[in-house]
Amino acid sequence: MLRYYVLATVLVLGAILVGGLFARRASVAIRVASVNVSVPPKPGDRTQLAGSPPPLTGEAPWALSVLPECFRQLSEISGPRAYVLAHLPQRIPLRGVVVHAHDCTLRIASGSAVVQRGADRLVLPKSAFFHVGDDLAVLHADGPFAEFRRYRMK
Repeated sequence: MLRYYVLATVLVLGAILVGGLFARRASVAIRVASVNVSVPPKPGDRTQLAGSPPPLTGEAPWALSVLPECFRQLSEISGPRAYVLAHLPQRIPLRGVVVHAHDCTLRIASGSAVVQRGADRLVLPKSAFFHVGDDLAVLHADGPFAEFRRYRMK
C-alpha cells in the first residue's frame, strides 16, 4: 500500500513540475498590448432633450397602485383563481361609473377601465370593479391566476 502512495506522490510532483515549466515558458511568449479605441458617437433622443417626457400609455392591471395621490392600496389577495374567489369580501359590482379621486379620473366599463391623470392614460384590462364598504376594489383575472386589490380613494 505504501508503494502506491509513493507512486502517486511522484506522479503529482512530476505533473506540477512539468506544468510549472510549461507555464513559465508560455508566460514569456505572451505579451499584452494596450491600445486606445475610439467609440463612435451615438445618436441622442431629441424628444427627451427638448422638454417633458411623452405621456405614459398602455395596459397596466396594477395602475391604481402606482397612483398613491389618488388611490391608496389597502390590501391584496393573489394566487390561483379559485383561491382568490374564495377569499373575496362582500362586494357590489360597478359598471359604467366615472370616479374622480384627487387629479385622477377612472372610467369603469364592462370588463376593463381607463385611469387618466393629466396626459397619462393607463388601461386596466380583464378587470372587474366593486364597491366594498367605502372602498374601491379591483379583481384582475388572467388565465388560472387572479389578483384582488382594495383601494381607499383620496
